[in-house]
Amino acid sequence: QGKMAIIASLQNDSQEPAVVPVVLMEGLKEIERQTVSIGANSTTSVRFAWSPTKAEDTRIEVFADHQDDNPMDHTITKAIRVREPAKVLIIDGDRKREAMQSESDFLRLALTPFSLLRGEPGDLFTTSVIDPGAWNEAMLKEVQAVVCCNVADLNPDQRKWLRAFCERGGGLLFCLGDKI
Repeated sequence: QGKMAIIASLQNDSQEPAVVPVVLMEGLKEIERQTVSIGANSTTSVRFAWSPTKAEDTRIEVFADHQDDNPMDHTITKAIRVREPAKVLIIDGDRKREAMQSESDFLRLALTPFSLLRGEPGDLFTTSVIDPGAWNEAMLKEVQAVVCCNVADLNPDQRKWLRAFCERGGGLLFCLGDKI
């Protein structure tokens, strides 16, 4: 979600200025081409905006489409890992009605600043906040992490569900807060 800025630096080591096409590739597909002027013995940079189309490891390449005596140094390639945002379940034992009065409000803001502040995509997480008695084992199959804020106690079933969740690789964080 969102855009990534890709910035490439180019250096001209010759005594003559150069006009160089610079190309951004995603896999084998050309995404964008820009032409830049580089003065003699100087450096410049070119900026591309790239948005991933799906969640997967993606090969990004930027190269200078220019003929000279050393074509081997014209390309940089990176593998960029694009993932869906991780889902975090926040169980709040002291939820307040007013905005920004609960610890879980601050946690949500820290985890999802783009969507909460600007209404834009690009957060690394999605969050949902529920009361301590409002969750079940099935909900844990849909999330990658659970945060318990001000949760005074768990019943035996909830303990068993959370233990199994952690054993499967799920993340668990307890924030005791000022009420516990």
